[in-house]
Amino acid sequence: MFEIIEGKKQSLLKMGIKPRKKIFYERICNFLENTISLPLPVIKENDFNEAIEFCHLEITPRGPVILSLLTTLVLLLTFLMLTIMGFIPTFLSILFLVAIFGFGYYLFNYPFFYATQYKIRASSEMVLATVYMTVSMKIKSNLESAVVFTASNLRGPLGVDLGELVWNVYNGKYFSFEKALDVFIKKWKRENQEFTQSINLIKSSIYQGIQQREESLNEAVRMVLDGTKNSMRRYSREMKSSLNVLNALGILLPIIGLMFFPMVTVFMPDAIKPLAIVLGYNIILPLVVFFLMMSFLKKRPATFHQPEILEKPKKGMDKFLDLSIIIPLLIAIPLVTIGLYKIVTTDDPFNFQSLLFSMMITAGLCLGISSHCFISSLPKLKKKDEIIEMENELHMVLFQMGHQLRSGGSIENNILKMKDKISELKIMKMFRVITNNIQIFGMTFRQALFNTKTGAIYEFPSYLISAIFKAISEISSSGSRVLSDSVLSISKYLKNMREIEEYLEDMLSDVTSTMNIQSLILAPIASGIVVALAALMMYMMVNLSEWVANFQNTLNDYGPIGSVGGTFFESILMMDQILPVSYFQLIVGIYLIEVVVMIALFLSIIKYGDEKIQRKYDIGKSLLIALGIYSISSIVLYLMLTSLITLGSLGIT
Repeated sequence: MFEIIEGKKQSLLKMGIKPRKKIFYERICNFLENTISLPLPVIKENDFNEAIEFCHLEITPRGPVILSLLTTLVLLLTFLMLTIMGFIPTFLSILFLVAIFGFGYYLFNYPFFYATQYKIRASSEMVLATVYMTVSMKIKSNLESAVVFTASNLRGPLGVDLGELVWNVYNGKYFSFEKALDVFIKKWKRENQEFTQSINLIKSSIYQGIQQREESLNEAVRMVLDGTKNSMRRYSREMKSSLNVLNALGILLPIIGLMFFPMVTVFMPDAIKPLAIVLGYNIILPLVVFFLMMSFLKKRPATFHQPEILEKPKKGMDKFLDLSIIIPLLIAIPLVTIGLYKIVTTDDPFNFQSLLFSMMITAGLCLGISSHCFISSLPKLKKKDEIIEMENELHMVLFQMGHQLRSGGSIENNILKMKDKISELKIMKMFRVITNNIQIFGMTFRQALFNTKTGAIYEFPSYLISAIFKAISEISSSGSRVLSDSVLSISKYLKNMREIEEYLEDMLSDVTSTMNIQSLILAPIASGIVVALAALMMYMMVNLSEWVANFQNTLNDYGPIGSVGGTFFESILMMDQILPVSYFQLIVGIYLIEVVVMIALFLSIIKYGDEKIQRKYDIGKSLLIALGIYSISSIVLYLMLTSLITLGSLGIT
């Protein structure tokens, strides 16, 4: 018995079902807990244990307590030392204290944040998990096979959950897969009832007859798809009002509010310091907006897992010479360096050249991030899009295959016969590789797909296609009639998935299109207008200060009374306190970059879940468009307004 279990464990490792690796947070918590043996009380210990167990963190509640207290203490001591030495201004003390205690709070509650992200990522796999288990049950009415098959083909949290479940059964924690699935269902019941009900149907189908089992499996898939549809309808409705508030209060109003800061710094220099504006707009406000966006994602219902292009991890010099890092640095560093040097050494911080050089810094940062995103995503984007098209066509191909198999014969011969029926589809590329392997190398259907050297699945690396064809190759030994019925059934599942996915895209289109317009057009134009108007105000104030200086010289000719009047005008307009236009533009430009990146990230998670290739491409594209609109609007508007003022001062109408 022991040898059988060990053999199963080795097969799990070969399939990629491995025990979960510890993250850095776990390692540091365990190290501190073993090093510092203080009897510290734990608040909400039961809640901590629930969150820790939910996402499989190998820590105790004392670990986060020790880590947060120690980190907060070290940061406080550092803050006090820097304050005493005069490196931190007194008026910023409250902001630093809030940041220190906020970071300590984050470390203390990290298990809860991690559990929330775990749930969000798992929601993308719930439909696929149900489909995979159903497909496996059609091959063999066996819960162990279904759970192992599903765990080996999922790469997210549900794959981790089911993998842990398999290991726990083999290690003796649960005496059967039925009992282990009961624990799994209890865990996810509060998060998605339709998903757990579908797993219950799949579990109970092992005790039913063939016809009734078929109906239960079909009902399981229908239930999770309908549940996803209803959940997304509610989510889309709630998101519209929430995002409108976020757009107005978190993005547009703060950008417009920046326009008043140049005047405040002139007439009330002690009221708001430039450093306070930087901390408020470039650090605190983006963090608030980011956490608000993440809070909306907590309610995100199950969607569909997007394909990932598998790639070998870089090692040694390949990792050091990564072009996605080197090229962005070569673009960003010269632009940022030249821009900084020019605005620091300029004699006139309010002229148009200072504005252009500060925009060079913003452009350097923006182009550096965009180039990194494009270099990381563009080489894989075409392959990813091709795989998505193939996955969308898969149900049509399986429908043709199912009817072709009804004529009898081996699956290899039937695949050769159906080539002409799918010649117009993108997935024909993959079937061309399969048929070549069968005809030229004499391979079986399974070998033509999964041969490590020439297998079609390695040329088109899709987890969904791999799992479906793996299931079909296993069913093929049951006879052409059973195989035909199973393939047609799988085709129906995939077609229903595709229809629901299109429905979800339509439901979210209003929300996503509004956010896209916000990040690509409204925010850059608003930022450009604010910068142009602020630069114009500074231009006018410089001219006004020159007039005040001339007027003061005139008043001085009238003796002591005139000198008092001149001093009065000088005290009202303190040009040495005004925020230079170059620094103001940097504050607005950096805030715009942060807003655009956050919106692109947010939209990507809503539409694509964990898919990283499309996410990077969208961020790079959004930044590039926003930079162009922002630069053109601010420069053109500034030149137009200053030209009008110059013409007006000359009396030209």
